[in-house]
Amino acid sequence: MATAGRTAVVHRTAWNRLDLSVTATGEPLTPRSPRPDHDHDHGALYVSPDGRRFLELGDGAARVWASGT
Repeated sequence: MATAGRTAVVHRTAWNRLDLSVTATGEPLTPRSPRPDHDHDHGALYVSPDGRRFLELGDGAARVWASGT
């Protein structure tokens, strides 16, 4: 996935959390506080051909996320 001119990877760091990190350095791009009430189970991830969005399938729902560029 491309963001701010860098290549990044979307990865699951907990059953209910996705994070975005710079591929070359591992620098996290999704700093945030934990949300204990968040109970969405993340499933399959598909990156768009242009690397700016990804589709997430989980808990019977489909969600599209963008890199913010």
